[in-house]
Amino acid sequence: MPSPALIVAIAALFIALSGVAVGLPGKNNVDKGDIKKNAVSTKKIKDDAVTAAKLANNAVTGAKLASGAVGTVIRVGPDTTINANNYGRADASCNPGERATGGGVFNESNVNNLYVTSTYPTTAQTPASRPPTGNGQTPTGWRVWMRDQVGTPQVVNVFVVCTS
Repeated sequence: MPSPALIVAIAALFIALSGVAVGLPGKNNVDKGDIKKNAVSTKKIKDDAVTAAKLANNAVTGAKLASGAVGTVIRVGPDTTINANNYGRADASCNPGERATGGGVFNESNVNNLYVTSTYPTTAQTPASRPPTGNGQTPTGWRVWMRDQVGTPQVVNVFVVCTS
């Protein structure tokens, strides 16, 4: 029969070999005090580990982002001619991997002769003649429909604001 001291020693050995788990205070709660500096890096995070659905409202704000963490650029679509006394559309697209956050149209030569009738974001699946329904798709461009009210064609450029 083993002695009580031997039983305690064997139990201590098993506990030491198996490791010790320490629970964090709260429910599923990890804050910056629980993680060593530089222990979490981009390459250690799975692609789908951080999603909008998993973030609390206002968890990510401009003040919390490093300078240059989100790039914003303006992309300009090609020259597009809106025919005289007619409707026409013009588009601008973001580069692959970017998303559209806004857009507009440029024409300073005849600002009183062109009327914007519709302006909206587009996706890769946007049909040629109507705006997208959304359905959770990522906006990748901008479209503007205009009416030329004069007897001469007007050249316009649509621009899109893209973030990466």
